[in-house]
Amino acid sequence: MTVTNKHNKVGDVFNFISNIINIVGVSCKKMEVTREQQYARIIEGLENGEIFNEEGLNQETFLKS
Repeated sequence: MTVTNKHNKVGDVFNFISNIINIVGVSCKKMEVTREQQYARIIEGLENGEIFNEEGLNQETFLKS
C-alpha cells in the first residue's frame, strides 16, 4: 500500500488491470450462457419439428441415381 500511496499512477495501473480482468471474466460467462441458450433453442426446434436435420437427404439423392 505504501507504493500506491506515494505513486498514484501505480495505483491507477492496478485499478485498470483489475477492471480489464473483471470485464473479460463477465464477457466469457455471458458468452457461455448465450451458447447454452442457443443450444437449448436448437434442441427444442429439432424436437418440435421447427428445425429439420438434413441428415440423410443427400443419401436419398445418391441412391436414386
